[in-house]
Amino acid sequence: MDIVDTRVLIHAEVVQHWEREHRNAAAALRVHPDRIENYINSFRLKQTNGDILVARIEDFFCNGFGIEWSPTQATIFSAIMDAYCEHVYGREWMRRKASVMKHRGLKCIKTEILISMGRRHGKSFVGAAVAAAIFLLAPDTFVAIFSLTERQSRLFMEQVIAHIDFAFDSGEYVCREDYKEISGTKEMLVIQHPDGSIQRLGSFPGTSKVSGARRRGCGCRRRHIT
Repeated sequence: MDIVDTRVLIHAEVVQHWEREHRNAAAALRVHPDRIENYINSFRLKQTNGDILVARIEDFFCNGFGIEWSPTQATIFSAIMDAYCEHVYGREWMRRKASVMKHRGLKCIKTEILISMGRRHGKSFVGAAVAAAIFLLAPDTFVAIFSLTERQSRLFMEQVIAHIDFAFDSGEYVCREDYKEISGTKEMLVIQHPDGSIQRLGSFPGTSKVSGARRRGCGCRRRHIT
């Protein structure tokens, strides 16, 4: 007498079916080595908006004001840019963070810097130049400067505007006619960037609570990156 075990037949077919599905799924997950390399290179080689803007700001600071910076002033500028990079890259930051840190030799990202120098060594001068460079080149930016007293705030604002005039007078990187002044007071300068976005530069006298940790500071914020 022959015995036909239908359960075994059904189970065998089911097992074979899912073995085929497993093989097909595994094959779909495999990526050819050339495709992996091309994918990596697409991140490594392609310049982003943030890369281009950082390079422009660095070039502008070094050559756009007609000023020969000392090694110490150049170090201050580099430290400020290290702290500002996250704002420059905007939405690109998470994708470019590791590459930027490697390029700039950073072990961690710090969004604030503390400069300890004697009087009249160029802290305010170089800080004003950085603020002016970012204000002129980074679209849709609000540069906010906080000082302990009203006098310090006014003097720093005057220095930033003087650097803006240096850059316009040089004419090599920016042209005065391309920037339209919307309003200007002793605390706030608002202009229209050549791309149509609105730039704001503010210098504000603070209190001991505001400026307790630092005597003078400069912060920059971009709303978005195009």
